Amino acid sequence: MVATKLPEYAPIKQSNHRALGQAFENIIRNALKYSPHQGQVTIDLDQADKEYRIRITDNGPGVPEEMLDEIFKPFFRVDKSRGDEAGGFGLGLSLAKRQIEAVGGSIRALNTTNASEYKGLSVEIVLPQ
Repeated sequence: MVATKLPEYAPIKQSNHRALGQAFENIIRNALKYSPHQGQVTIDLDQADKEYRIRITDNGPGVPEEMLDEIFKPFFRVDKSRGDEAGGFGLGLSLAKRQIEAVGGSIRALNTTNASEYKGLSVEIVLPQ
């Protein structure tokens, strides 16, 4: 299930909307992939001083604290033993970071603790208006 809290319209000037769309798709796919069955992914967008702050949060297993920056590196996988059955090549988040930074934005990952037994991951994106 995906829950959203988004405005109807959020213009971003001097951006490549296709590249940003691909970045968001990669992040949301990861959130869905690692959330448990019947889990929830939330997408929030807040507007503040000339920027947008977007949070995509899942209630999956999270990422070890020491690897939170590493997940944005090409070919990086938290659990190398998963192999190819998990799908993908470890490029989605690195491409997302590249696309977001290309328009002057930033991205970071944070672990969250949910009320359920699952720990979650929140990816926070800041984009200029």
